[in-house]
Amino acid sequence: MSILLRSATIVYPNHPLNGQQRDILIERGRITSIGKKLKNPGKIRELESDNLQVSPGWVDMMAWLADPG
Repeated sequence: MSILLRSATIVYPNHPLNGQQRDILIERGRITSIGKKLKNPGKIRELESDNLQVSPGWVDMMAWLADPG
């Protein structure tokens, strides 16, 4: 599955792109391109929203990591 994130704010302290808005293309679970106004290379799902942010290390603190039962 491929996704194109439009105008996402990058939250990555001590990185040159921190705080900047960029389009991000994700293909098969990996970021393949970051840039301004990326072209959609095909029928790729596009996501655009006010205040869309991306950063490394998101964790669901409410997830249960034990065996069921």
